[in-house]
Amino acid sequence: MSTLESEQATRAISAFPSQPAKSPQRPSTVPKVHAIDQDSGMNGKVTYEIEKDFQQAQRFDIDAESGVITTRGRFDRESSRYVSVTVIAKDSGIRPLIGICSFQVELLDENDNPPVFERTQYETTVRQDRKKGPVIAVIATDADAGRNAEIEYSLDPSEIMSQKLFGIDKDTGWIYLKESLPASPRQYDMVAIASDKGTQLNNIL
Repeated sequence: MSTLESEQATRAISAFPSQPAKSPQRPSTVPKVHAIDQDSGMNGKVTYEIEKDFQQAQRFDIDAESGVITTRGRFDRESSRYVSVTVIAKDSGIRPLIGICSFQVELLDENDNPPVFERTQYETTVRQDRKKGPVIAVIATDADAGRNAEIEYSLDPSEIMSQKLFGIDKDTGWIYLKESLPASPRQYDMVAIASDKGTQLNNIL
């Protein structure tokens, strides 16, 4: 019996393509494995099973006849980006021969973490004669990856007076003074919003 081959002949076993299996709401299909047995009859009939001894065995099912692999439940990409899978192909002869295929599944990031500000409240003072320029930076981070972790900042437009005087750099989170302050001292309250660039998840400060 030959070693396992992937479903497409151009894909080598040792480089089985990484596939998405990130937190599926329902079972997600990982590309099927395919073994070739040059024997005939029962000696050439192949069945498949997941190697039970590896750490993530309980996370996958395999159709014994077709070799189609499906995931069980949810994965956490923040814990591990890759999951290893080992499949055993066995013929149906009296003394079965086996082939083994090991590959890695890449977990694609799911936008399941909102941006989080480093502080729940920011305060600063500005001189009355201060001209235009940066005032204070609000910083948020996101535990996701890629675009799901890229953050844009904005100010709540309902604070009309603050919006007239202050702006925020959408990329850096720096709040800046757009024009000179009025002569009478006062407190300005603003609400900063951090939004990631994935499926919309916001955090409001």
